[in-house]
Parts: sequence; structure tokens; C-alpha cells
Amino acid sequence: MKKTLIKYGEEYNRENLIEKISQYSDLYTKEQLESYSINELLPIFHALFVEIRERMKINNLDLETFKLLIEKTNKKIGAAPDQLPLVCYRGLLYGKIGEYEKAVEDFSFLILQSPRQWDFYYLRAYCYFFLNQFSEARQDLLKGLSLENPEKFEIDKPTQKNVFFNIANEKELLNMKRILDFEFNYNFVSLSNL
Repeated sequence: MKKTLIKYGEEYNRENLIEKISQYSDLYTKEQLESYSINELLPIFHALFVEIRERMKINNLDLETFKLLIEKTNKKIGAAPDQLPLVCYRGLLYGKIGEYEKAVEDFSFLILQSPRQWDFYYLRAYCYFFLNQFSEARQDLLKGLSLENPEKFEIDKPTQKNVFFNIANEKELLNMKRILDFEFNYNFVSLSNL
């Protein structure tokens, strides 16, 4: 008898979890997932489900809504210019509508104010990536990684020459984009209630 579970109103077994994860995630192949138990597959599916649901909710906002949110955020910043989360949120909004230069300005300001906060480097790297400034994106990504986890960064230093350094390599660019997309969307969802 197959082991099944009910999640999000649907019944899942190991096979359809593998199918769903491999369909919606670039991180896992079906071959890799075959070695996972249903208990190992469920947290992966859950994280993916949450990410897809939040992305759909965010993407349903239209351009005018984003512009109104930017306007409201500008007013809040005018009343409280020292509120770094508001500046961060505005930078995220600019990034969502493709105004990456303005977003870079906000994230650069945040880095000047709080140079040890790794999230700001990731967010600026995201914008640099979409401005096709891959060298700057790579530099900010590595800076963010070194601040977020300095011990691991030092241990991995000898192998880093192969990570994100060959910017002509399409696979490395996709890996960089995947990391930056996650960081950007995670921060956007986290600050959306400001």
C-alpha cells in the first residue's frame, strides 16, 4: 500500500511529490528526487509551494499599484528618513517594476548606513544582474555571502574561483539569478506589510 498524505487540500504520495517538485523547481531533477523519502520530499514541496503562492500574489499586482506603493512609501520616508526598512522596501518596489537604477541608489544608501547587513548586498546584486552589470552583481553576491556566513566563506574560499567567476558561462549566470531571485522575493514578502 502506498503511503499518502493530505496537504493543501490535495492527496500526495511520493510519486506525485517528485513530479510536482521537478516540474516547478530547477534545483532538483527527478533522478535526484528518487532517492528521497516522502518525509524528505514534503519540506521541499512545502517551501516551493509557499514560494510559488507568494510569487503569484506579488505578480498579480499591476504597475499602477506598485507606483502607488512607491508614492506612499516616499511619504513615509519623508516623515521618517532614518527608517531603513522603508528605504529597503522602496528599493524592492523599484526593482519589481524594473527601475533598477533607482533601486541600486536605495540599496547603495542602505549599504552606506549599514555596511555589515548582507541582505542589502544581495538586493543590490539582484538589480545589477538585471542591468547586465554581472561583475558588480558577482562582487555584491560574494560580499553578502562573506558577511552572512564568514566561517563557511573562509572554508570555501579555495573553491570560490569556480563559483560565479566565469560570467560568460550561462549555467553560472542562472545559478546566480536563482539565488538573487530568492533573496529579492524573500525580502519583498517580508517587508510587504510596512
